[in-house]
Amino acid sequence: MFDFKMLFTPFYIKDLELKNRIVMPPMTSNLAGPDGNVTDNMIDYYAARARGGAGFIVVEAACVEPAGKLMASSPGIWDKNMVGGWKKLADACHKGGSKVALQIGHAGRQAVSMFTSETPRGVSPVADPLLQEMPVELTLSDLKELLSKYGDAVTRAVEAGFDAVELHMAHGYLLSQFLSPHTNKRTDEYGGSLMGRLKFPLEVLAKTRSIVGDKFPVQVRLNLEEAVPNGRKLGETMLLAPILQDAGVDCFHFTTSVFSDLVYGPKLVQWMSNIANMGTPQANYTMMVKEMKKVLTVPVIGANRINDPVIAEMVLREGRCDLVSMGRALIADPEL
Repeated sequence: MFDFKMLFTPFYIKDLELKNRIVMPPMTSNLAGPDGNVTDNMIDYYAARARGGAGFIVVEAACVEPAGKLMASSPGIWDKNMVGGWKKLADACHKGGSKVALQIGHAGRQAVSMFTSETPRGVSPVADPLLQEMPVELTLSDLKELLSKYGDAVTRAVEAGFDAVELHMAHGYLLSQFLSPHTNKRTDEYGGSLMGRLKFPLEVLAKTRSIVGDKFPVQVRLNLEEAVPNGRKLGETMLLAPILQDAGVDCFHFTTSVFSDLVYGPKLVQWMSNIANMGTPQANYTMMVKEMKKVLTVPVIGANRINDPVIAEMVLREGRCDLVSMGRALIADPEL
């Protein structure tokens, strides 16, 4: 019998104790109601993964406003009346034995007007090559309003009983758009240099920390690279992640790339895609995560093509990451 020396050992993120190192990553389930509310089917879906044994569940992105919905059935947390549904979901995960975080996000230019009935708003007027809708550039007034909405969303997540929050800065969504020179063409204080591109994500992080205090875990979902023209590369990610850490991030949940890679990726980097196909070598991206560990002191979660407990144990033993996200594996089998 294989000896799992690390995978099933407890782990701490700040003071939050996880019973093992298996993480269910945030993946859009399309089980929320058309109004963005949590449904019974959505609660049952996450509760099954909690009962199955995942130590830490990161629930799919809850949008801070209706215009920021990722998909037609994306859940929202833009209204205080939504807290009750989220509390039922968090309670169900706790009853199943898992700790649970809520990812908080906004689609930015990757919102679809067919779903939101609004023209997408983005960091700059740069259309997504997949969706092909030209976004309206967010004004300084818009950013001030959005910052307040992020704060309200975090407050509601805490009220609902979540153990942590995860700020979505990956996959080409709004905060990811700020970080990328591919999508951020602003000439004001929110663009240009690395610190300019970090400004709004840092403001969201500071707002979050001011609400939750010092002890509540705040983590960030961050893509390592982008296979798009003038996209962010690993070297720059190694520069910006320590800045986020110093600003209050307690854990990084690393992933790879952005959805635009599905257009550009085959031309730039053959193996690189946000949605790795089954031909991609297992745990391939965790070597980049190991590079990130060299510049960070907080825990890191590795993801993408870790679909077998033996592979998960291997990457932990080799020091590539501290916890492992097992997405497709937990969709296929809640009990892994």
